[in-house]
Amino acid sequence: MGTAKFVKVYIGVCILCVSMFIPELVSAQSAAGGLVTCEGTDCSACNLVQMVNLGVVILFGTVGLIFAVIMMKAGFGLVTSGGNTGALSEAKGMFQNALIGLLIVMSAWLIVDIIMRTLMKGGNGDIEGWGPWSEVRCQEQTEAQEWPGDPDSPSASSTTTSLPGPAPTPCTGGTCVPIGITCANSRSCNISPDLVDNFQAMHAAAGVSGARVTEAMPPTRAHKSRCHTNGTCIDYSKQGGMTSAEVVSVINAARSNGLRPVYEVKTQAQKDTLVAAGAPVGSVLVLGNWISAPHFSIYGY
Repeated sequence: MGTAKFVKVYIGVCILCVSMFIPELVSAQSAAGGLVTCEGTDCSACNLVQMVNLGVVILFGTVGLIFAVIMMKAGFGLVTSGGNTGALSEAKGMFQNALIGLLIVMSAWLIVDIIMRTLMKGGNGDIEGWGPWSEVRCQEQTEAQEWPGDPDSPSASSTTTSLPGPAPTPCTGGTCVPIGITCANSRSCNISPDLVDNFQAMHAAAGVSGARVTEAMPPTRAHKSRCHTNGTCIDYSKQGGMTSAEVVSVINAARSNGLRPVYEVKTQAQKDTLVAAGAPVGSVLVLGNWISAPHFSIYGY
């Protein structure tokens, strides 16, 4: 191409590079405060992708600066060539090599971008836009909470019904006594002596045919609640599950006998059905995969 046309082309490309990369480089660094965009337990896989994306943005900004400098150097060589064909060819070659380098870097970014979008798919964030100006947005991490079925958790106080008199005395292997209710496992059928009367009265008042204790003291598996290791709570259900009316009956019977019933279900739809049947909202918890099947956890405090 002619010298005049070449000069116009390289000036236009320089301006384009500066306008594309420099503002994004500045905004990315100022908005994120650096490459590290999270701290401690707030970090997730999305934040890792976000940091990679910021690194790519900074890299592109740097490449844009280098490309602009090379273009200006090639332009200066072109303008000062003074008809020297060797200098003119060198300037044009510098321009072509810079352009090829930029295309290689952009192709590499495209590969990285595809990989990042694949990693983000189904995760806790999203990528908006295309090119080095794309933005990775991460959802906030859910703060770790105590299991809501644990009577020792802060959420328990709002639904706790106090026993008449002092709180039940935790029992150990030697001080726990038979609960006096049909148990699914005879090896896990003991309770604190302070709670025997309460649970027996609840069982009788509920009148649910086939209902039995599925877990008491000593526990047969690991539980998130400590009450299973000190004999102050039980798991209670029936084979095939309880009807909505039976669930409501057990809740009322437990509450009237100073116990705190919590019916644990897997889905919100199951809870909605029970609430519609008359179950108190605070006595039904959606625990998803924490449980294998709906059942009662009934606490002595």
